[in-house]
Amino acid sequence: MKIRASIFYFHRVAGDNLEAAVPAEVFAEHLRLWRALGVQSVSQEQLARHLDGSGPPLPPRVINISFDDCYADLLDRALPLLEEFGFKASFFAVAGHLGRKSFWSQGAARELDLMSAGQLRQLAAQGHEIGSHGLNHRSLTWLPLDELWAELSDSRQVLEQVLGRSVTTLAYPFGDVSPWVAQAAEAAGYRAARGLRRGNLHSRQSLFDLSVINSMRLRDRVSLRKMAH
Repeated sequence: MKIRASIFYFHRVAGDNLEAAVPAEVFAEHLRLWRALGVQSVSQEQLARHLDGSGPPLPPRVINISFDDCYADLLDRALPLLEEFGFKASFFAVAGHLGRKSFWSQGAARELDLMSAGQLRQLAAQGHEIGSHGLNHRSLTWLPLDELWAELSDSRQVLEQVLGRSVTTLAYPFGDVSPWVAQAAEAAGYRAARGLRRGNLHSRQSLFDLSVINSMRLRDRVSLRKMAH
């Protein structure tokens, strides 16, 4: 069965403008429209298994709701809305900085709290996917090979120890990916990874450069017709 699939990626759900935040009322409206349209959420791993033919069939219209960085306020602002409308999401954590602050950000955003190990376990227990966003949120394309390997492999090992389960998906920090980074991600044991290439998913694209739809395009309220399109 042919599917229509997209990855919608977010950072925060909040009323401020820090880290490309989407207002809660706008996020809720999109969840409401997706539910009205019969859209179902799946994990990035489920999408990958469908695209490479190793997984079971998926519903005809699916999305992956993806959050980079794992800001702690998502637990109070995004998680209740996901539960209300019946969606699961994928959360990509910076494994070397769990429970700390977003040092890679600028200005006031540097003071934003990140989820702790216990909070990630809470999300996983509720059926949400946990993936890697690197060990130290570094751009991977210019790193020496040993540091690149640490960002990919060590981050995965840290998260697997935290969760007690396998971690198979990756979101490249800053969306930076190159052919050798994609090859290293596959060698490090991931099943799929995404950068910031724009567009819907299709069977011909690499599992290690999955395309996305930027949530910044979803900041404003939209009509049911536009969302259906």
